[in-house]
Amino acid sequence: MVEVDRTLMTGSGPAPSETTTTPTPSIAVQLWLGTVVALAVAAGWFLLAVTHPTTTYHFDPFLVVIAPFALLRPRRGASPWRLVLAGSGIGAALALAVTLLLNSAGALRGPALLGSIGSLAEALIAIVLGIAVVVVSTLIRQARSAH
Repeated sequence: MVEVDRTLMTGSGPAPSETTTTPTPSIAVQLWLGTVVALAVAAGWFLLAVTHPTTTYHFDPFLVVIAPFALLRPRRGASPWRLVLAGSGIGAALALAVTLLLNSAGALRGPALLGSIGSLAEALIAIVLGIAVVVVSTLIRQARSAH
């Protein structure tokens, strides 16, 4: 037998002003989820680069850096710079580790977007650009919330 919630049928449920919103997960949970996403991107990048060493995946180091921070939804009053350090630090460390592993495996032999600087230098530049995007987005968010 199927049970039916009679409050849905009669309209006697809570008033719209009484409904609650979904609470924001803690910062630790958000960082963990961002780290899992960054690990997934890094694993995909690693597998692609190892199986296709003459192809360059230009934006993967950048994506690995910003993934933990991109999923953060800080609560009001939380220190944004602590989040910037945690989020971009996790992503940058992971991106740097994968870059060094790929370089030592000879899997960064593809062409670079920036001419003759090489794929290793390009991956390192992408990591720095990822950190810069996280910092600039935090500055923009702070400026908007100050007004």
